[in-house]
Amino acid sequence: MRRGLRGNSLNWNRRSRILKDADHGIRECLDKMEVKEAFARYAVTMDTGAADKFAEVFTEDASWRWETEAFNVVFRGREELRDMAALVARSCPGAQHMTGNHIVVIQGGKAHAVCELMVSISRPEAIYPVMQGFYDADLVKVGGKWLFSEIRVRVQNPEILLQGRIGEYWAGVREYLLK
Repeated sequence: MRRGLRGNSLNWNRRSRILKDADHGIRECLDKMEVKEAFARYAVTMDTGAADKFAEVFTEDASWRWETEAFNVVFRGREELRDMAALVARSCPGAQHMTGNHIVVIQGGKAHAVCELMVSISRPEAIYPVMQGFYDADLVKVGGKWLFSEIRVRVQNPEILLQGRIGEYWAGVREYLLK
């Protein structure tokens, strides 16, 4: 016995709901991947000295904060962020930022993300682990692209940046941060 369209109307409504839920889940998954890519753009542009591209991963009025007992630094706006990236590229060639274990929460056109941070620096005699910690970030979707509106840096044992070989290699950045 064949059923007409009326007999399947409940099934079509259910299928429509399922597809809508699946579409929402896929969109959220894609947004989370795009937020992780924003972290990758942040790290790669910083480490390659592409200061203008680095600034582009932020909103115009973004802030980058590193507040510890050793440092209390805030950069605001793309111009200051561009200057910071240029300084790191000049002062710490061979530095490499790595992020991982991203936890991303999407809420409409906003996102909150936390991830682990590891920075190393390559020198002729060795590769040094410089710091580890966390990025705690807020992002907004602007023109279809996720941009950082605020990044808070939390580094474990920041005092090591002032000591030994790491202190020597990090001196230019340290002086800039402490002024």
